[in-house]
Amino acid sequence: MILFQDCSKKYRIACISYHKYPGDKWNENEFKKVNATMPQGEVIEMELAERGTLIGSKKKTGYG
Repeated sequence: MILFQDCSKKYRIACISYHKYPGDKWNENEFKKVNATMPQGEVIEMELAERGTLIGSKKKTGYG
């Protein structure tokens, strides 16, 4: 929890660790293969995708 608080306060980065209602599966073409270095130095290939999300009311944020 402290990591998320630090990211939010220091760097204005929002973190979501769980989505209660995730919805439909993402299309396979949204994923890209990348190499990732693990903590012990091992390099693995994984497929990653990214999407934005709006948290809270559209009225409060000014969107929509």
